[in-house]
Amino acid sequence: MVGYKVKDVTDVHGAAEPIDFHEPDWHWPPCQSGAWKYTTLNFTTSTYNIGKNTYNKSIGVHAYCAWTYLNGSPFGGFQQVYSDSNNNWYVNNYAWDNYASGGTISVTCLNLPNAGV
Repeated sequence: MVGYKVKDVTDVHGAAEPIDFHEPDWHWPPCQSGAWKYTTLNFTTSTYNIGKNTYNKSIGVHAYCAWTYLNGSPFGGFQQVYSDSNNNWYVNNYAWDNYASGGTISVTCLNLPNAGV
């Protein structure tokens, strides 16, 4: 039930008073005639293979990116995935001291409408 009222509920001080629940209606997604409505969320993903000795490589505009396969990292070398204020994403994969990743590593990115994509 949406917007129902309860009468004569005793509060913590022992007073009986009506309590009004869910006004305004806080349900999301909105309910109509007992059937839930929902909004379709359209998204795609993009995966990039990042080779060794990669410095500040641009992989494009995305809502979010993360490492999905590190191939021996992070114990081997320096790996970084980061973005700027415009949702442009960049990656690094290079040796650190005498350590390097086991080879190609991958980054997967989420593409959402209106997220700069």
